[in-house]
Amino acid sequence: MYYENPPLPGLFDSLGSTGHSMEQALEEIIDNSIFADAKNVWINFDKMDTPEFYISITDDGGGMDDPGIKSAMNMGIINSTTARDPKDLGRFGLGLKLSSRSQCRKFSVISKNKDSDFNGWTWDLDLVETEKKWIMIKFPTDTYPDSIDLIQSKSSGTVVLWENIDNEITKTDKSETKFRIWQRAAEHIGMTFGKIISGNPKVNIFLNGEPIEPWDPFYVGKSEVVTIENHPVNITGYVLPHTKDLGSETFNRLKGPKGWNAQQGFYLYRNKRLIISGEWFDLFQQEEHYKLARISIDIDNSEDTEEWGIDFKKTKVIPSEKYKNLLKTTAAKVRERATQVYRYRARKRTIVSQQQFHNIWNFKVDDRIPNLKINLNNEYIKLALKHDDTNLLRNVIKVLEEYVPLKELFIYHKSLEWANDPFNDNKTELRELLEKIIQSALIKNAPIQELKNNLKLNPPGSEYPEIIDGIFESLDMEYTDG
Repeated sequence: MYYENPPLPGLFDSLGSTGHSMEQALEEIIDNSIFADAKNVWINFDKMDTPEFYISITDDGGGMDDPGIKSAMNMGIINSTTARDPKDLGRFGLGLKLSSRSQCRKFSVISKNKDSDFNGWTWDLDLVETEKKWIMIKFPTDTYPDSIDLIQSKSSGTVVLWENIDNEITKTDKSETKFRIWQRAAEHIGMTFGKIISGNPKVNIFLNGEPIEPWDPFYVGKSEVVTIENHPVNITGYVLPHTKDLGSETFNRLKGPKGWNAQQGFYLYRNKRLIISGEWFDLFQQEEHYKLARISIDIDNSEDTEEWGIDFKKTKVIPSEKYKNLLKTTAAKVRERATQVYRYRARKRTIVSQQQFHNIWNFKVDDRIPNLKINLNNEYIKLALKHDDTNLLRNVIKVLEEYVPLKELFIYHKSLEWANDPFNDNKTELRELLEKIIQSALIKNAPIQELKNNLKLNPPGSEYPEIIDGIFESLDMEYTDG
């Protein structure tokens, strides 16, 4: 018995080249389960080390009758602008077919609802190629997979069955590689459906019998919330605690599947389902000092066509120009705060004899302009100033070199417009400083001409030689050794 359903020529074969990873394909099926009001979704990898290896995705949702299954298996495409149920997590009506074909050469849907018993239909690419007909086979009732037992006693439910698996798992013989793929799938599903797994009402998702844990990228309740006012989109900015203030377990969990730097940025959710994560939408680059910034955007499925440009694989988002400008302003605010936390995380310092702690360098930012000065209150600097000791001075200079705040300077290295020429706005201070240096050197009987020439070889004298000449002239000196 078969059912013929002719789509566009060559479409079926091309469906295997969509680029779905295994976790993305599984998530497409889970989308359908959630839309069907499932409370539980079970993913099982059965007979994984045998030629009979298959994957089943089972749910206890509303299910379908026989005509409903045929419709779901239809290769037609839904118009992306068609109004949909507010709970629908899809857009094009391609999720089941694209994701299944990307992972296997034979896939089936077996389902029942409250008014029907189990029915099933199968697409088998090998059969289609052999018969050169679009033949959809009726699934034999005596060969249902073991996973159907999960919903036998329930009034409704669905099993999606993948056979003749043709994905990355079947391309390796190493058990540890297969386990890493399995583990990666669990982590990705926990990230994608984190808000749904932990929501109210919640959906439980199991992988080989183990519950998948939700991943909260925002560390809600522990992270700093950056208030975004008068924004047309439901958007919330979060700045995570500094990584050095986290325990090892929390640190490893918050770094997410992609790692700390790659997880910074926007997280776009449609109906609580994560569409894209760790993305600045080409507004900014991902950089070390912004890695604590994560921004949640929540939309419903009526907003995702023109304003957000979500692709059929749910892996790419192109915001409209109107939203890009709004997002850039929002992100700048969150990124600025994240940079501050990254630079100035709270540290517990040991205070000795109740004396105030003084860094050897003072680094601060006024009106977005960084300022770096030696701290004259630092004990090492005070020692060097108090004692006329060359060795002491050399050692203190070594300390200065080792404690240059390179991390803070790196943060501003791309904003060179702030780097004004030294003493550019205060030539009087520079002249007074050079006069004191020259007078101190003359007291030590430094050769006049040699002193003058040497001071003009290096900054600041090399940049302002006219000031050096003016000082010597004002002192009415002879320009010969003596």
